[in-house]
Amino acid sequence: MIWYRNATEVTFQRDCDFHKANFKYKTKEDNNLCLYRVAYTLLRSSLASSTTYNIYVTNKTNAIEHLLVRLRSEKLGEADLYSQKKVATAAEGNALREQEERLFSTLTRAGFCMLQPGIPKAFHVVNYDVPMYVSVHDGVNLLITDMLVSPSEFGCLTIKGDEHRMYIESSNPKPVWLACKQGDPLPDHVMKAKKIDSSKKMYFGRSQGTICFVDTNDGLCDSWISMFDGKYNKHLSGDLLKDTGYGIVQAKRGDFLPPNALQVDGVYVGRNHGDYLCPIKVRDGKVRDFLSIFKMKCKRGEIVVMTDDPL
Repeated sequence: MIWYRNATEVTFQRDCDFHKANFKYKTKEDNNLCLYRVAYTLLRSSLASSTTYNIYVTNKTNAIEHLLVRLRSEKLGEADLYSQKKVATAAEGNALREQEERLFSTLTRAGFCMLQPGIPKAFHVVNYDVPMYVSVHDGVNLLITDMLVSPSEFGCLTIKGDEHRMYIESSNPKPVWLACKQGDPLPDHVMKAKKIDSSKKMYFGRSQGTICFVDTNDGLCDSWISMFDGKYNKHLSGDLLKDTGYGIVQAKRGDFLPPNALQVDGVYVGRNHGDYLCPIKVRDGKVRDFLSIFKMKCKRGEIVVMTDDPL
């Protein structure tokens, strides 16, 4: 029997010891079959994608400053819901402060967390193919219970409305492009092409359907440079990508692309060497290569994802 060493080997040995100590099998074959199942489960988990995906939730309600949100793969459940109602309607005589603290403690134990207005919050996706359920509480009432969310279809959730009518929109935000030409002032809140600061500031854009680095001079747009197709091309006009909210996901060859991954005219965008933005070559919906300048390829990099729907 073959298994992975290090942490997986330790887990394998621990699980085997647990089964030996707690279960009495009638035959040696039954015991061996159980150990085989343990090893097979660990092997599958070790070969699974190591990429950590998120669903980003944003509070864009009217006049509700603080919301408590729960987003998990299991439903809230009648037991949790009952305990919340019980705390929310505490018997008379309890101080309001104490009542609020008990409610917050109960919600926290149930998996709720605070959502600040207008700031996207990342919720970890445990399994890309398993549905998740979102519930919303305003500190007084449970406003939304177990709304179904598909992590493989949507990467962003926006909570809208007010205390009388609240609803959630699922989306994969579209990029916002700002048309410019050489000599135009650099617009505010545009996305940088390089993470690491350098003496020359480069921004991210496109020209004639191609991903470009946008060079600037004294705060003015200068040129759109494309170099990912093996050739160096320079353009005097194009678009700049507005920074509406983005995140970075570490990935490698064979990992799935999140539904909210940034695309430029059908080309997925990543980041190479933790520094500059680049195209991602895709095969069957999975990462194949992160393309460097002059067609150099890397098996590992980062995927750029959109975290907030500006519309």
